[in-house]
Amino acid sequence: MNNELTRIVRKHGGSPVQFSGRKGHLIKAKKMLVNGTVDIGYVGEVDKIKKILINKALKKGKIPIISSVGVGPGNKVYNINADTAASAIAKMLKADKLVLMTDVAGVLDKDGKLISQISISSAQGLIDKGVISGGMIPKVSYGLDAISNGVGKVHIIDGKHPHSLLLQIFTNRGIGTMLVK
Repeated sequence: MNNELTRIVRKHGGSPVQFSGRKGHLIKAKKMLVNGTVDIGYVGEVDKIKKILINKALKKGKIPIISSVGVGPGNKVYNINADTAASAIAKMLKADKLVLMTDVAGVLDKDGKLISQISISSAQGLIDKGVISGGMIPKVSYGLDAISNGVGKVHIIDGKHPHSLLLQIFTNRGIGTMLVK
Protein backbone atom coordinates (compact mmCIF):
# COMPACT_ATOMS: atom_id res chain seq x y z
CA MET A 1 0.00 0.00 0.00
CA ASN A 2 2.87 2.35 0.85
CA ASN A 3 4.34 1.91 -2.65
CA GLU A 4 0.97 2.44 -4.33
CA LEU A 5 0.24 5.65 -2.39
CA THR A 6 3.72 6.93 -3.19
CA ARG A 7 3.17 6.20 -6.89
CA ILE A 8 -0.19 8.02 -6.90
CA VAL A 9 1.18 11.10 -5.09
CA ARG A 10 4.13 11.27 -7.50
CA LYS A 11 1.82 10.81 -10.53
CA HIS A 12 -0.18 13.85 -9.44
CA GLY A 13 2.84 16.08 -8.97
CA GLY A 14 3.53 15.59 -5.27
CA SER A 15 6.90 14.87 -3.77
CA PRO A 16 6.38 11.83 -1.53
CA VAL A 17 8.82 10.24 0.87
CA GLN A 18 8.15 6.74 2.19
CA PHE A 19 8.50 5.89 5.83
CA SER A 20 8.13 2.51 7.38
CA GLY A 21 7.72 2.47 11.11
CA ARG A 22 10.45 -0.17 11.03
CA LYS A 23 13.02 1.65 8.88
CA GLY A 24 14.88 4.15 11.02
CA HIS A 25 12.62 3.16 13.91
CA LEU A 26 10.23 6.00 13.04
CA ILE A 27 7.58 4.42 15.27
CA LYS A 28 8.77 2.94 18.54
CA ALA A 29 6.23 0.35 19.62
CA LYS A 30 5.33 -1.73 22.60
CA LYS A 31 3.45 -5.02 22.61
CA MET A 32 -0.30 -4.64 22.90
CA LEU A 33 -1.96 -6.86 25.46
CA VAL A 34 -5.75 -7.19 25.41
CA ASN A 35 -7.18 -6.48 28.86
CA GLY A 36 -3.59 -6.04 30.02
CA THR A 37 -2.80 -9.76 29.90
CA VAL A 38 -3.80 -11.47 26.62
CA ASP A 39 -1.00 -11.66 24.05
CA ILE A 40 -2.44 -11.53 20.51
CA GLY A 41 0.87 -11.86 18.68
CA TYR A 42 2.79 -9.18 16.86
CA VAL A 43 0.28 -6.41 17.46
CA GLY A 44 1.62 -3.27 19.05
CA GLU A 45 0.75 0.21 20.11
CA VAL A 46 2.63 3.44 19.61
CA ASP A 47 5.15 4.22 22.31
CA LYS A 48 6.97 7.10 20.60
CA ILE A 49 7.27 8.76 17.19
CA LYS A 50 10.56 10.16 15.85
CA LYS A 51 9.27 13.65 15.19
CA ILE A 52 12.55 14.86 13.70
CA LEU A 53 12.29 12.53 10.69
CA ILE A 54 8.78 13.66 9.78
CA ASN A 55 9.53 17.35 10.37
CA LYS A 56 12.67 17.11 8.22
CA ALA A 57 10.60 15.74 5.33
CA LEU A 58 7.88 18.38 5.77
CA LYS A 59 10.43 21.22 5.82
CA LYS A 60 11.74 19.95 2.47
CA GLY A 61 8.20 20.10 1.02
CA LYS A 62 7.85 16.32 0.99
CA ILE A 63 4.63 14.41 1.62
CA PRO A 64 5.27 11.68 4.21
CA ILE A 65 3.73 8.30 3.37
CA ILE A 66 3.95 6.31 6.60
CA SER A 67 3.17 2.65 7.18
CA SER A 68 1.81 1.68 10.57
CA VAL A 69 4.53 -0.72 11.57
CA GLY A 70 6.62 -0.13 14.67
CA VAL A 71 9.70 -1.59 16.33
CA GLY A 72 9.78 -2.65 19.94
CA PRO A 73 12.41 -3.94 22.34
CA GLY A 74 14.79 -6.45 20.78
CA ASN A 75 13.96 -5.05 17.32
CA LYS A 76 10.68 -6.96 17.27
CA VAL A 77 8.34 -5.68 14.58
CA TYR A 78 4.73 -4.93 15.51
CA ASN A 79 1.70 -4.15 13.37
CA ILE A 80 -0.12 -1.08 14.67
CA ASN A 81 -3.70 -0.13 13.87
CA ALA A 82 -3.49 2.57 11.17
CA ASP A 83 -5.93 4.90 12.97
CA THR A 84 -3.89 4.55 16.16
CA ALA A 85 -0.66 5.43 14.35
CA ALA A 86 -2.28 8.31 12.42
CA SER A 87 -3.72 9.76 15.63
CA ALA A 88 -0.36 9.52 17.41
CA ILE A 89 1.41 11.24 14.50
CA ALA A 90 -1.25 13.97 14.27
CA LYS A 91 -0.98 14.64 18.02
CA MET A 92 2.80 14.78 17.84
CA LEU A 93 2.62 17.29 14.95
CA LYS A 94 -0.27 19.26 16.52
CA ALA A 95 -1.90 18.92 13.09
CA ASP A 96 -4.73 21.17 11.96
CA LYS A 97 -6.67 18.14 10.72
CA LEU A 98 -6.68 14.38 11.03
CA VAL A 99 -8.69 12.36 8.53
CA LEU A 100 -9.73 8.81 9.39
CA MET A 101 -11.07 6.76 6.49
CA THR A 102 -13.69 4.07 6.81
CA ASP A 103 -16.14 2.24 4.55
CA VAL A 104 -19.30 4.01 5.73
CA ALA A 105 -20.40 7.65 5.37
CA GLY A 106 -19.23 8.57 8.89
CA VAL A 107 -20.96 8.42 12.26
CA LEU A 108 -24.61 7.53 11.77
CA ASP A 109 -27.52 8.26 14.11
CA LYS A 110 -29.99 5.61 15.31
CA ASP A 111 -31.97 6.03 12.05
CA GLY A 112 -28.88 5.51 9.90
CA LYS A 113 -28.54 9.18 8.95
CA LEU A 114 -25.16 10.89 8.90
CA ILE A 115 -24.22 13.03 11.88
CA SER A 116 -22.15 15.77 10.24
CA GLN A 117 -20.58 17.20 13.41
CA ILE A 118 -19.95 15.91 16.93
CA SER A 119 -18.41 17.86 19.79
CA ILE A 120 -16.19 16.39 22.49
CA SER A 121 -18.91 17.13 25.04
CA SER A 122 -21.60 15.16 23.18
CA ALA A 123 -19.53 12.20 21.95
CA GLN A 124 -19.49 10.17 25.17
CA GLY A 125 -23.27 10.50 25.47
CA LEU A 126 -23.68 9.14 21.95
CA ILE A 127 -21.44 6.19 22.85
CA ASP A 128 -23.34 5.58 26.11
CA LYS A 129 -26.68 5.62 24.23
CA GLY A 130 -25.34 3.14 21.65
CA VAL A 131 -25.62 5.64 18.78
CA ILE A 132 -21.87 5.34 18.25
CA SER A 133 -21.15 1.61 18.37
CA GLY A 134 -18.98 -1.21 17.08
CA GLY A 135 -15.94 -0.27 15.03
CA MET A 136 -16.85 3.41 15.09
CA ILE A 137 -16.13 3.65 18.84
CA PRO A 138 -12.34 3.34 18.40
CA LYS A 139 -12.32 5.84 15.50
CA VAL A 140 -14.26 8.40 17.52
CA SER A 141 -12.10 7.69 20.59
CA TYR A 142 -8.86 8.20 18.63
CA GLY A 143 -10.34 11.38 17.19
CA LEU A 144 -11.37 12.75 20.57
CA ASP A 145 -7.95 11.93 21.99
CA ALA A 146 -6.31 13.76 19.09
CA ILE A 147 -8.48 16.86 19.58
CA SER A 148 -7.80 16.81 23.32
CA ASN A 149 -4.06 16.75 22.51
CA GLY A 150 -3.80 19.67 20.11
CA VAL A 151 -5.26 18.51 16.79
CA GLY A 152 -7.70 21.09 15.39
CA LYS A 153 -10.40 18.89 13.83
CA VAL A 154 -10.90 15.24 13.01
CA HIS A 155 -12.85 14.03 10.00
CA ILE A 156 -14.27 10.52 9.64
CA ILE A 157 -15.12 9.86 6.00
CA ASP A 158 -15.95 7.08 3.57
CA GLY A 159 -12.72 6.41 1.67
CA LYS A 160 -14.61 4.50 -1.03
CA HIS A 161 -16.57 7.60 -2.06
CA PRO A 162 -14.89 9.31 -5.05
CA HIS A 163 -13.10 12.51 -4.03
CA SER A 164 -14.23 12.09 -0.41
CA LEU A 165 -11.26 13.95 1.04
CA LEU A 166 -11.77 16.97 -1.22
CA LEU A 167 -15.53 17.01 -0.60
CA GLN A 168 -15.08 16.82 3.18
CA ILE A 169 -12.46 19.51 3.49
CA PHE A 170 -13.36 21.96 0.71
CA THR A 171 -17.16 22.11 0.94
CA ASN A 172 -19.25 23.82 3.59
CA ARG A 173 -21.20 20.72 4.56
CA GLY A 174 -18.72 17.94 3.86
CA ILE A 175 -19.74 14.33 3.33
CA GLY A 176 -18.58 12.71 6.57
CA THR A 177 -18.49 13.43 10.28
CA MET A 178 -16.32 16.16 11.77
CA LEU A 179 -15.24 15.94 15.41
CA VAL A 180 -14.66 19.32 17.05
CA LYS A 181 -13.80 20.75 20.44
